[in-house]
Amino acid sequence: MIKSTFIFIPGIGKKTEELLWKKGILTWNDLKDRGHIIGLSRNKRMLITDYLDRAENALYKHDASFFAEYLPQREYWRIYKDFRDKTIFLDIETTGLSLYYDKITLIGTCNGHNIKFFMKDCNLEDALDYLKDYDLIVTFNGKLFDVPFIESEFPEARIPPIHIDLRYLLRSLGVTGPLKKIEEKLEITRPKDVQEINGREAAVLWSRFVKGDDKALETLLLYNVYDTTNLQSLMDLCYQRKIEEIKSKINHNHSQQKLIGTSGNRKTDHHLDAFIYFDVPKITSKYDHNGLFEAYLNNELLFRINRKKIERTDVELDNLIEEIRKKNRDPIAVGIDLKNMGINVSSERETITHDELDALTSALVGYFYLAGNYEAI
Repeated sequence: MIKSTFIFIPGIGKKTEELLWKKGILTWNDLKDRGHIIGLSRNKRMLITDYLDRAENALYKHDASFFAEYLPQREYWRIYKDFRDKTIFLDIETTGLSLYYDKITLIGTCNGHNIKFFMKDCNLEDALDYLKDYDLIVTFNGKLFDVPFIESEFPEARIPPIHIDLRYLLRSLGVTGPLKKIEEKLEITRPKDVQEINGREAAVLWSRFVKGDDKALETLLLYNVYDTTNLQSLMDLCYQRKIEEIKSKINHNHSQQKLIGTSGNRKTDHHLDAFIYFDVPKITSKYDHNGLFEAYLNNELLFRINRKKIERTDVELDNLIEEIRKKNRDPIAVGIDLKNMGINVSSERETITHDELDALTSALVGYFYLAGNYEAI
């Protein structure tokens, strides 16, 4: 599909691109050879040739940075097939949802062949070197959550230059909702014991593991395995549907075939050679003879960790204020005038009791919750 793409060239938008396709100009070579026929000026043809040469060179060298710079982000999906062997599917788990005081507990990855985990107090930092091997990263809501968390905890991290956030790609296809709901709509399955887990419950599973529950980590790892491998299934599906969407705009059958790379019995451009699809994932754990905790995926060792080195991440006020100031923000104290809010505080006693104060606090928490002015810890 990328060799039928022209919208990285200055002055060519989606409408012009579709017009070129309808005129039978369906590849980079077509545009080079027939630019003079469709009335392009000499300067325009020189500009087009320059960008097409640069694109061909980038594709030959497997250099995604050119497409990251010139291809509109909403169209990044077009290079997926050609950079599939340089694609990483990623999902993180954290102690909570706040960039200020929560930490990454787990970075799970799948490259279509192997699943790798990077865990807090074990090998989390190794993920930074691992990510350097990839040019394309696929996440779900990663632009708002996963990547900001990684960059906050590791400012030196090199994120792959092409980031496809499936939340937005799926929305462009009319599919919306949380990841698990989308999987249900598209008949992508996961076992019941991890079907109902979300980010908040994943944080609880980590907390239980830290406190000594080994089975909680097994569940967390299994949940993450399905998150990353299902991202691969969703990305393949999106790519194929996007191709079909484009085909529907090209009326001429010969043009459709040339656009998607069909010739005789050749595979179409939207056919994706299957990655190695994994057996039903099974996570197990045990302790080795040195007392180290070992986690396995289908009997293959994922990692080994000394449980004594696992640190708890309790939030203390002083630490929270320090974290806020590190991000060039100022912590503030808020006073609330209850009477101006229409809340009359009354008690039979002159001094409000502790129980009455608790009731008032609960009411205020509920007030902010209903107003949507809160942040989950």
